[in-house]
Amino acid sequence: MEQSKNKLSIVVFVLTSLLILFSTAFGYYKYVVKGDFYIYAQVSCNPEIEDCFNLELEEEGERYFYKIIYKKAYDIPTCNPLDSIGCAELTCEPTEDCYIITCSEDNKSEYQSTDYCS
Repeated sequence: MEQSKNKLSIVVFVLTSLLILFSTAFGYYKYVVKGDFYIYAQVSCNPEIEDCFNLELEEEGERYFYKIIYKKAYDIPTCNPLDSIGCAELTCEPTEDCYIITCSEDNKSEYQSTDYCS
């Protein structure tokens, strides 16, 4: 009787270990290797033709107008962010898994601290 409990314990331990190993490997592949997650970024916005979020720059007294983009990491080209020439601003192409959020009455409190859109 005790020998069958030991065998059962070993089987449960091995199955649990395999499950943990598989889920860790799957997560590593999906997020690190494949890049299957969204990147959040603020991109420039033209307030004359779009509903933009806005941010007042304290030092300069100017406003920065932006919209928000969520884009899959695997669709973002690799570049050096310190090299201003090498990195183009993110955009959504029709074939990519991404979306852009512009300012609206429904989402302004979620994405910015001011109570109005530009």
